[in-house]
Amino acid sequence: MEFHRRIKKSARASLQGSWGQAVAIVFTVLGVYLLISALEQALYLVLGLSGFLDVFNTPEFYLDDSLNTDLGAVLSTGFSSLLLFLLGAPLTAGSAGWYFSLSAGTPLGFEGLFRPFTSGRSYIRILGAALLVGVRSALWGFAFLLPPGALAALFLWASGTDNLPVSAMLINIGFAISQLLFAIALFFFFVFLQRYSLVYYLLADRPQVSAARAVGMSVKMMKNHKWESVSLRISFVGWHLLSLLILPMLYTAPFYHASMAIYSRYVIECFQRAQMGDSFVQPEFQDPQENQDPLIQKEDFPGEREEPVGDDGKTKEYAFSDLQQQMEQR
Repeated sequence: MEFHRRIKKSARASLQGSWGQAVAIVFTVLGVYLLISALEQALYLVLGLSGFLDVFNTPEFYLDDSLNTDLGAVLSTGFSSLLLFLLGAPLTAGSAGWYFSLSAGTPLGFEGLFRPFTSGRSYIRILGAALLVGVRSALWGFAFLLPPGALAALFLWASGTDNLPVSAMLINIGFAISQLLFAIALFFFFVFLQRYSLVYYLLADRPQVSAARAVGMSVKMMKNHKWESVSLRISFVGWHLLSLLILPMLYTAPFYHASMAIYSRYVIECFQRAQMGDSFVQPEFQDPQENQDPLIQKEDFPGEREEPVGDDGKTKEYAFSDLQQQMEQR
């Protein structure tokens, strides 16, 4: 699609002169995740634990294995999960903020990755947002996936039960249909989760916005953009498959994250323009204690602000007026 091409072209333009820092960020974030995973595996090894138990004694079939719920296994997994939450969420938010600033032509430098750790308030906001999004995603996941999952479990149980007044063929057909329904529900759940895709960008760009407010803003801003966001992400599937060769990942990861930052800034600007219009209409979710929503500032009005300008005096590729005009002409 032409829109995808424009986003990706803008992403490459924004990364010029910053590829080294982007690769360093990839290594840093990935390294932290790998270290936490290695720590968990070391704990399991030292304590002589196994992550899964083969309760049906079928080593050739892994799908019937169940989680090890021994106290040692639960504590080891809980410790690594807590560590991942305390370090991984702020680093993910820091990476999002770094790319979001880059998309505006104001790179932060490598140290921008650690901005969420620079103050207690910023750190708590990030953890609060991650917790809110995680809990909401889990609850919606149950709503989307529990019905087809329960149906698949029912047919799986029926396939192993004798003397049922239903033929094995009908049971197998029902199981196949339930699996298809589960896959469809999983895809729509992925589309639905796009409503939270702006949270870290909003927190990075608007320090005065609380975690709960950023989640609410993201939901409102993404209302008409979820399918668009999914199509952009799907367009990177080939790049992600290429990243299995490791070295291409050093190009694909910055390229992907820069593209998503460009797109997120585009969505936020579209929302700002729609809310303000020609007469500066106040946003719908304005706090009664405030004269103006902190997300919508007068200097953000497209007709009255300065766009990033390149060496040639022209607006840089990663300004968004051309993207919005293109979408309006669809």
